[in-house]
Amino acid sequence: ARRHTRTLGKSQRDSVLLLLEGRLQDFESISARNVAGLLWSYAKLGYRSNHSVVQFLSEQVSGVIDDFNPQDVANTVWAW
Repeated sequence: ARRHTRTLGKSQRDSVLLLLEGRLQDFESISARNVAGLLWSYAKLGYRSNHSVVQFLSEQVSGVIDDFNPQDVANTVWAW
């Protein structure tokens, strides 16, 4: 059976992403998996390297790259 999910409109999505952006800035650290997953997610939503969260996450890569597994590498490369 197919589940019915509600898709956010662009303005709602932008509001949620703004809230997430604020939370990301509060984190003292972020895991390699989360960096890779969030980069992939933002790219999937169409946000590119000029977006502030994508820039923030991209800056985190050098600090967590040694902890990347093959899927994290693939997600990050795809996102860029």
